[in-house]
Order: sequence, then C-alpha cells, then structure tokens
Amino acid sequence: MPARAPALRTMRQDGPRILIHQPRSFRLSSPVDFDVEVVPRNGVRPDMSTLKVEYDAGLVWADVTSRIKRRASMQGLRLRARGTELPAGRHVLRLTIRDKRGRATVAELTLLVSD
Repeated sequence: MPARAPALRTMRQDGPRILIHQPRSFRLSSPVDFDVEVVPRNGVRPDMSTLKVEYDAGLVWADVTSRIKRRASMQGLRLRARGTELPAGRHVLRLTIRDKRGRATVAELTLLVSD
C-alpha cells in the first residue's frame, strides 16, 4: 500500500484550523518530525497556551502536551518537534486548541510507524 497523507480527522471545528505540514505520510519510520500550524479562523487569533496534545493509550487519553513541548519549539503559530522516537504500530494523537474567544477545534491525527 503506498504512503498517503497523515489521517487528520476533525472532530470539532469551531476554533482555529489545524494544518499538519509534517509528517507528510501516513506510513512512517521512526524518528518522526512534526510540524503543526494553527491558523486563525475569522480573524480571531489562536490562544497557543491552550494547545493540548493527547495520546490514545487504549482505555484513556494520556496528556502528552508537556512532554511534547519540552522537545518542541514554538514559533508563532507553529509547533515543531524533530526526531520524535515512536515505537512501531498505530498511533493516534488528539490535538485541541482554542482561540481568543474560547472557540475550540479538536482533531485526531493517526499514524502508522513501521518496524
């Protein structure tokens, strides 16, 4: 099966748009580079302090925001993390961001990491 764009499924989109610049494919090898941009909606700036990243750990969603922010750089409305080690398997991340009016966007990013 050929590689394709990461599977980004928007669950709620009242707030800013979430754009995934990296990874560029669904099937990946570790380490993985992440480049996520948050785009204002209707001229209302995103509140980057509300960015939350959760990992699907089976029965619960684990908040991995602080772990990612320690390894990532925030540049304006972009979050970049280079060389993120992920074990082989299917991974689902849930991203939540609010704008300055409190409107939220929630999206799930699905990746498949090969051995």
